[in-house]
Amino acid sequence: GAFEPAAPVHGLVGPYGLRSVSTALTGLARSHPGNVLVEGETGVGKELVARAVAAALGRETPLAAVNVAGIARSLFESQMFGHVAGAFSDARTAAPGIVVAHEGGTLFLDEIGELDLELQAKLLRLLENREVLPVGSPRPVHVNVLVVAATNRDLEAMVERGAFRRDLFARLAMARVHVPALRERCEDIFGVARELARRGGATLEVEQVEVEAMERLLLEPWPSNVRELDAALAAVRRLDPAPGLRLWALAEVLGEAERGQKTALTQEVVDAAVEAHGGNVT
Repeated sequence: GAFEPAAPVHGLVGPYGLRSVSTALTGLARSHPGNVLVEGETGVGKELVARAVAAALGRETPLAAVNVAGIARSLFESQMFGHVAGAFSDARTAAPGIVVAHEGGTLFLDEIGELDLELQAKLLRLLENREVLPVGSPRPVHVNVLVVAATNRDLEAMVERGAFRRDLFARLAMARVHVPALRERCEDIFGVARELARRGGATLEVEQVEVEAMERLLLEPWPSNVRELDAALAAVRRLDPAPGLRLWALAEVLGEAERGQKTALTQEVVDAAVEAHGGNVT
């Protein structure tokens, strides 16, 4: 039925709130785009979704995950596109670069919104023609790679103020996958918390969780999303190593609850909660 828990999306747990992501992945598998843009706030699991995109398009390996903000501007071209021998003082031998080294696979460009405008122009050849120009080479090299970019920034707004190239955005935006924030899928919070506990070597069962503790989890805005929830639950386990989840430990970690917080109690949230508890309405 509509409220049956869904399988994880490549390790990203979302029993009820990631259906839009699963639908988008199914659509990608049908349309086979060459470039995909994964959008979402920090900590939502964009890299896991990017890997799911690669898997859906049959490009799971080889996969290069590149944080474009972490590459020095002066080294970007040689690291990404390679160089010929003698192209610069340290280039004693030729190097293929990250893109060519992952021929047939996927190039995952994280934090694409942080990329310098001049370097954005260098990516256009790859996105438009599937070519790279190694530093020092007169001829481009053809490559067959899937390009998946991710951002937590509003690229459309950046385009309007001239901080991101319109032509690059147009290439990326032909296929987009939005990953919802944790506060937008509060029906998933218990399922996510249970999976995070399992990965941390603990267990978290329904009967071990105080109702007030669960309510507090639902009321938190989680601005850093799953990453923040994981850190909070790990801190709670250090403070209170007994199985389960109690409000006193959660309050100690999260601090005073914000006044006036309310969670959106929709029919879907209620039905999903009842389903998750085996039909126990109480």
